[in-house]
Amino acid sequence: MVEKSCLFLFLAIVGIFSLLILSKTLEPPLTTMNHISEKDINQHVKVQAAISSIITPKNQDFQILTLEDKTGNLTAISNSISNLKSNKSKVYFFTGKIQEYTNEKTNKSELQLNINKIQDVEA
Repeated sequence: MVEKSCLFLFLAIVGIFSLLILSKTLEPPLTTMNHISEKDINQHVKVQAAISSIITPKNQDFQILTLEDKTGNLTAISNSISNLKSNKSKVYFFTGKIQEYTNEKTNKSELQLNINKIQDVEA
């Protein structure tokens, strides 16, 4: 009886660790800008896009990027300064979490991508 309990406990622990590893390594499916909506808030997404503009605010250690694909564009925040250049012909994979923010210029609610990972498509 004790042996069975130990076996079940061992299998439960192995299962939990397996799920933890999978959750850290699996990436969300690739999506396009036009499919991102309010239902995606706080969800992780992956997009393939070019960078149409980069803004680095003075004395800040983040960048505001405008990502663009064939279906639309999306504002993205990178919490580190990168050496990326604005280039509509260079395409990257961007993975991150969709967040809602208020645009100070229009005073409207908009969606943005909080970037966790940037990969070169050619890599």
